[in-house]
Amino acid sequence: MIGIFLAYYFVQRKTRPGLYMYAIGGDRIAARRAGINDRLYMVLAFVNIACWPGFPGHRLLAVRAALPNQGLNFEMDVITAVVIGGTSIFGGMGSLTGSLLGVLIIGMITNGMLLLDVHSYWQQVAKGLILIIAVGAETLKQKKED
Repeated sequence: MIGIFLAYYFVQRKTRPGLYMYAIGGDRIAARRAGINDRLYMVLAFVNIACWPGFPGHRLLAVRAALPNQGLNFEMDVITAVVIGGTSIFGGMGSLTGSLLGVLIIGMITNGMLLLDVHSYWQQVAKGLILIIAVGAETLKQKKED
């Protein structure tokens, strides 16, 4: 995970495609007017993201420990971690380090609830409440900036 994080951090900060993708996320129309081929970089971003789910599946198959339903219901954790990390659901704001911190926070919350033997249903409820609070705080922040 650290290696992948560092690779993407380098790409985002030090390469032209990374900067272009960040610009497209901030304002797609302005990036297009600046001469960036936004469609090409959007396709590259989606293809890149689509390739990653196969990596852990391949690694698990190598040790014959993969289950067909493994990884289900992680969407809520991912969205919550990214929003807690400061990435705007409205677009244009966010960072890899913030997302990493959000993942660590959600991981600690999940681990704490497992240690306290909280039922999985209530874990999802707690994460949903955290997501609602984070999105609500972001919405209030957006309204104040406007």
